[in-house]
Amino acid sequence: MKNRIPKAGMLASILILLVLSGGGTDFAQTGEQPAPVVKPGEPLNTANKLRLQLEGYLGFGLDSVKVGETSKGDDVKISGGGGFGGGATLGYGLSRSFDIDATFGAQVSGLMPAVDNATGTFGRTFLLATVKYKIPIRENLQWKFGVGAGYYMGGKLDIDIDQGILN
Repeated sequence: MKNRIPKAGMLASILILLVLSGGGTDFAQTGEQPAPVVKPGEPLNTANKLRLQLEGYLGFGLDSVKVGETSKGDDVKISGGGGFGGGATLGYGLSRSFDIDATFGAQVSGLMPAVDNATGTFGRTFLLATVKYKIPIRENLQWKFGVGAGYYMGGKLDIDIDQGILN
């Protein structure tokens, strides 16, 4: 199996650059109300506005499961919470201070460390609902703190090991 670490590093670099540059896709809908006049330096009011947000995820799980050993005796593990993924969030501004969000997404993680004679993935989809409290920092920046519930479904663990090494 090919070493996947360089691809993960490249993906991580691109995501970090997008976050630092403020990149990403965020659409807002004003509905039937006239567009509010925003004075420079005044925090944006997202009350009664609908938004669609596309997201990318990259991370590591806090817990992992041993699925084998390398020829050197090192553990080969897989983490259900790690890896990469993506999703779409539909959000609505309840007021100047509160938002609600619904996110649908998927995530996949692989074997760590990558080995030549086996492949393995763990994938799942999820649906999340969140209520968020917004703290405006400046014109186009706000901190959001939230609580919510999530439903993780379709979890599938797939490990393929070269038949010559089963024993």
